[in-house]
Amino acid sequence: MSDNVTRGNLRWDISLYSPKRWRITIALGAVTLAVGIVGTIYFGSIGITQVVKKNVNPQTGLPNAVNGIPPASAQVVFEILIFIGLLVLSYGIATGYTRLCNKMRQ
Repeated sequence: MSDNVTRGNLRWDISLYSPKRWRITIALGAVTLAVGIVGTIYFGSIGITQVVKKNVNPQTGLPNAVNGIPPASAQVVFEILIFIGLLVLSYGIATGYTRLCNKMRQ
């Protein structure tokens, strides 16, 4: 029984600290960044279309909700995703660069 637990932990440790982890981080950051950009463009265009058509809430001046989702709030959420994607992407690039520099020193 303890051998199975040890083997399971060993596998987890190897996958957690694999040398290709920075590539996975770059891929996740790029996907998050792409989702954020697409969502921001989509909800931003909805907001602009609503404002041009003068379909805004008179009390707040913001566009009315589309399918129950206010475009301005959704756009802010996707802008936060862009920021998170940039952070994860830059972390992955920095980790890969550090590994490359360490290999060249040896």
